[in-house]
Amino acid sequence: MAGSSVLRKDTIVDAPLWRFVAAFIDDEHGQDLVEYALLGAFVAIATILGLKAVEGVIGTRYGVWDTGEQNLWQPPNP
Repeated sequence: MAGSSVLRKDTIVDAPLWRFVAAFIDDEHGQDLVEYALLGAFVAIATILGLKAVEGVIGTRYGVWDTGEQNLWQPPNP
C-alpha cells in the first residue's frame, strides 16, 4: 500500500472544484430568475396543452359548419 495513491476525505473536500460546488449550492443569487423561468415554462406548457384540447373541438365544429354551408349551394339550371 506504500506505492498506491490514496486520497483522504479532507483532501477531496478542500479541492477547488468541490469548494465551487458547495458555494454554488449555498448561493441564492439568481434564485428568482430560476423561479420565473420555471413558472414561464409551466405557463407555456399549460397553454400548449389547453390549445391542443380546444383544437379538436374547434376543428369538429368548423367541419360541421363547413359541411352545412356546402350543402346550401345549389347548382344553377342549365
